[in-house]
Order: sequence, then structure tokens, then C-alpha cells
Amino acid sequence: MKKRTFIITLILLIVLLLGIFVYKKVKVNKTDKDFERASNIMTLSYNKELNLFYETLEKVTDQKITKEELIYDFAKSGMIPVLSFVEKETDNKDIEDAFQNLGLLLSDYNYIKINDRENIFVKQANEKYYNNDKDLYIYYTRKEVITKKGFEKLYNEYLKSIKYSNTLDNLTDKLSEYVDKKYTKKIIKNNLTNHNIDFYNEYEDTIIKIIANDLNDFCTYVKENYFYEDGKLVKSLKKNIDSEKINITFKMKNDVLDTENLFKQIEKLNYPKIYF
Repeated sequence: MKKRTFIITLILLIVLLLGIFVYKKVKVNKTDKDFERASNIMTLSYNKELNLFYETLEKVTDQKITKEELIYDFAKSGMIPVLSFVEKETDNKDIEDAFQNLGLLLSDYNYIKINDRENIFVKQANEKYYNNDKDLYIYYTRKEVITKKGFEKLYNEYLKSIKYSNTLDNLTDKLSEYVDKKYTKKIIKNNLTNHNIDFYNEYEDTIIKIIANDLNDFCTYVKENYFYEDGKLVKSLKKNIDSEKINITFKMKNDVLDTENLFKQIEKLNYPKIYF
């Protein structure tokens, strides 16, 4: 009898220990998943370096989107004047590298304004950064971004620093050094103004290279005059930049990010996709 009681007690103890082990494992796995979801959202919202942003986006969504699409979407948004002369999506290392640089600029801005990445989240009534219903997790974020007006003002300052009054003259002068002599500056300017696709296709690589170099120079100008002092990132902007706060909701179901919902939100705010 005693032996039987001992065996039953031992079995119950084993079952209890197994239960505790499984509970702790599930709890740890859930915590790990919570951290992974939040980390991916922080990366997408805060870290705008093109390669990191794209790799993270690919990891959390089943919707196919290319780097070329992200670059062209930003170009057509009107945020930075020189990019309006990018006429189509292009697989070009020069413009990709320039957008990597632009992404670093946006990341620097986020660091100055937000500091820690976790600060993008808006804490909910449940004291968490999200609400969830079974496999649907909704994260709420708020951050300050540079407006279109802000970028236009920055770009005009940059142009003035290189002795130009407008984007068209800057691009025309640089392009005139590479095109056939039959294209006078007046003809080049007309082709650019009218977005002549035949002319663009003829000199696409050259035009993109000039735009990419100009974007790199612009980013350097902004960093030096607004973000850095003695080679170090400042804690507050050296001069004000026009900005506004935006609220973005990230929805993830079964750990897959709803990018369609994200793009609709950012489009409604008149910002490019990479801005979310």
C-alpha cells in the first residue's frame, strides 16, 4: 500500500514538474516573440538605413516590395526637389547608396528627437505597447518627422551654399558636361522640365549618377549644419527644422506585418512609404 502511494505521489510530482516546465517554456517563448515583434517594429520605424529597413521589411511581411519601388516612391513624393527628376524605378547602385545615406540622415534625426528606440511606442491602458486579440497584435507609435516643407527649406539652403538658386539650373549645368554637344543647356533644361522620357532613357545612368551625388552632398550639408558638432551627433538640433508628429499603427497577425494597412496610413499623411 505504501509502495503504491509512493508511486502515485511520484507520478503526480513528475506531472507537476512537467507542467511547470511547459508553462515556463511557453511563457519564455511568448516573451521572446513579444520582444521580436517589438524589435522589428522599432527597426522599421526608427532605423531608416535602406538595407536594414528593407531586410527587416522582407522578414516580417509576405507582400513583395523592392528597394527600387521604395526609392521611386520617395522620389515621387516631392520631399526632396532633385528627386523629382527620377522618372522611373531603376536598379542602380549609385542611387541605392545615396538612399542608404539619406536613411542614415533620417536615423540620426530620429536619435536626436526620440533618443531610445523604445520611445516611439505609445503605452496603452494595459501598460503594454500593444493590444492583442489572439494572434492579432496592434502596436501604436508616435514620432516627430521632417515635413515636406522642412526638406524643401533644407534643400534650398543647400543650393544656396553651392551658388544655385534652383534645382533645374544645378542639374542642367552638371548634365551639360556629359551629354552630346547637340544638346545645349536650353535644350537640356526643356527636356528635364518636360520630363522627356526619350532623353531620360538616353542618359539615364548619367542623370541618376548626378542626382545621387547631389543627394549625397545634400545629406552631408544637413548633417554638418544641423546634426553634428565637432564630428559628434548633437543632443538637440543646431537649428530648427519644420516637423510634425505622426501616429502610425502597426498590425501583425501570426507575426506577419500588415503592410497594406501601413501604406494606406502613410499615404493619407502624404508621406513616402519609408516614412512609417
